[in-house]
Amino acid sequence: MPVTYVNLTHIAREKELNIRLNKNLGEWDMSLLAEFNQSVLSDIGFTREELDEVFVPDDVQSGGFDLTKELKKLDIHNASVQKGDVYRLDESRLMCGDSTIELNFDERNEWANQETMIKGVTERKIAVGMSKIEIVYSLGSPKDISKTTSSGGTWEQWVYSGGYIYFDNDYVTSYQN
Repeated sequence: MPVTYVNLTHIAREKELNIRLNKNLGEWDMSLLAEFNQSVLSDIGFTREELDEVFVPDDVQSGGFDLTKELKKLDIHNASVQKGDVYRLDESRLMCGDSTIELNFDERNEWANQETMIKGVTERKIAVGMSKIEIVYSLGSPKDISKTTSSGGTWEQWVYSGGYIYFDNDYVTSYQN
């Protein structure tokens, strides 16, 4: 087997070259790999899943995330944020949501009237014309969803403990309390 010797004077470049050469076929000592900067490994071609394996937080290794412990570290005694809460940060708005709900990341979602939407969401109200994401922010996830699809579009009925919400092509057309 031919061998090539490379003389690099900069130790960081030598380490990076070794990782690049080992990336496709090698095995890793995760503790040594974790000594590298995440962005360097990402630039080399490590996927997000691979980086998650390398940089596992201590609390996850020991069995899970402990919210109480993390709040104590930050000297927070009472957290009262709810899904749908909106905070103004200078000219921006931050709306709290659930990252496990796919609708929260719907790139097609555009709010025609942001002020009206924010008012409805913060007051936990329903209005004809609201999008699915606005309903999720306002009321949370539904208990059940019934879907009907035809050549004319898709209709859905979302079931909540307080009633039903009906969607025609992703927007509220009516609701029952």
